[in-house]
Amino acid sequence: MLPVFGEMSPDNIRSEHIRKYMDKRGITSRTQANREKTFLSRVYRWGYERGIVKGNPCRGAKQFTEKARDRYITDEEYDAVYQVAPDVVRVAMEIAYLCLARQADVLALRRDQLREPGIYIKQGKTAARQIKAWSERLRDAITLAESLPLKSGISSVYIIHQRTGLRYTRDGFNSKWHKAREVAKNISKVRF
Repeated sequence: MLPVFGEMSPDNIRSEHIRKYMDKRGITSRTQANREKTFLSRVYRWGYERGIVKGNPCRGAKQFTEKARDRYITDEEYDAVYQVAPDVVRVAMEIAYLCLARQADVLALRRDQLREPGIYIKQGKTAARQIKAWSERLRDAITLAESLPLKSGISSVYIIHQRTGLRYTRDGFNSKWHKAREVAKNISKVRF
């Protein structure tokens, strides 16, 4: 974005400039064009709230329609990754699968969300609240989570935590997830 807009005064950028950028960027990746427009819009919103810019030129530029991903993960694929994954990834996989929870909700899961009838999950995206009833498999996942290593003298409020007790960031967790997927891809006959 800097090569395109870096030399321009922020107040000189208009909706038609954003649209032209979107059209050119969309040739190689419509999804990335949408993400970059969203980022730029947030920067402008921040600047507008502080009186730095007069308006947000992104408001007049429509985003590309995105097709939602809809790929079913087979039992074979799940098992191939699960077998080679580190415990932290195994715990996250099981909780996500058994509770139908998004990655962000799984990584934010705290010990105080473990209740007698099940795991209380408030979905960050939809704000839906529900308790996922305990099953033997879900209890096993929590037991495995309790064995995740912590530095001496450290405790954690998070179910899925780093050795420091802090929760995993999306990028930190994804790094472990991608490594497990690559190992599974290389040693199994399952196609990913």
